[in-house]
Amino acid sequence: AILKNPTAASFKVKFPFIKISYKDIALGSSQVIDKDITIPAYGQVVIESMMVQINTISFVSAAYDVIKALNNKEPVRVVVQIITTIDLGWSKIPYENKMEVTLKK
Repeated sequence: AILKNPTAASFKVKFPFIKISYKDIALGSSQVIDKDITIPAYGQVVIESMMVQINTISFVSAAYDVIKALNNKEPVRVVVQIITTIDLGWSKIPYENKMEVTLKK
């Protein structure tokens, strides 16, 4: 992941928490890490060690639908949720973003 800061002020964010789901089935999530990441003014930071642990039981329950859809050349939509806190120094702002990722064969 690349975190970019196009502003003149540096700020911190908490290490992002990631959750992946398919049709309201939680497939996996990252660990909660209490670590601040400083993003410099007009700069960027690369996070290379983001790991999402996939729950085997949840994955197996969704695998049939996913494999069937991909074999039929149908798109599979997975929701990726990112949660963090932005620390501006004088204020901490919770941040959450959900995005849909489409898997295709």
